[in-house]
Formats: sequence, structure tokens, C-alpha cells
Amino acid sequence: MLMRHLRTGLQVGGLFAFYGVGIWIQRALNLVIPGSLIGMLLLFLLLLSGWVPDSFLEEGSNLLLGYLPLLFIPAVTGVVDYLPFVMNYGVPLAVIVLVNTLLVMASSAFVSQWLAKRKEVER
Repeated sequence: MLMRHLRTGLQVGGLFAFYGVGIWIQRALNLVIPGSLIGMLLLFLLLLSGWVPDSFLEEGSNLLLGYLPLLFIPAVTGVVDYLPFVMNYGVPLAVIVLVNTLLVMASSAFVSQWLAKRKEVER
């Protein structure tokens, strides 16, 4: 049990290290791209290349994903401060959010199917 908690903590620390490296690259090269995005892209490339196995970060990322909905609570409750704006523009905003969500879902499905077919061809 202790080893599992230690491994999860190290995995979360590894994810934070990628964030830190991304911030460092962003500041060192004076880039306009956020450092967190650079770190995520670096992690993605290392996972894609196989240098970092996905099992190395699996438990830690699952732990963080479990707490992700808590991060949206302040944003949702903040809408109460802008109730007149939501009353005036709520329907168009809801349509925009719905359309964008469907586009993201469709593109994610397309990419995952494409990657699955590509992986089958490689075998």
C-alpha cells in the first residue's frame, strides 16, 4: 500500500516536472506559447516515441483526473456574478458551446479511430 502511494506521488511529481520543464523552455526561449502547453507537448512526444511508457504516469494522471471536476466549480459559480449577461446571451453561448463540444468529440473520435487503424496496420 505504501509503495503504491509512493509510486503515485512520484508519477504526479513526474507530471509536474514536465510542467516545470515547459515553463523553463518558455522562459529561456522567450516564447509566447504557455509553458504548460510546451510541457504537455513534450510529454506527448515522449509518450508517442516510447521513451516514456504510459504506465510510468498512469496512476498519477488517473488521480489528478479524479479531482479535475473540482476545478470547474469556481468557474460555474462565477456565472452568478454575470447573470444579466447570461440572460441576454445565454442561448447563443449555449449553442456555441454545444457545437464546439460536438466538433471536439467528432475530431477526437476521428483521430482515435485513425490511430487505432494505423496501429493495426503496423502489427
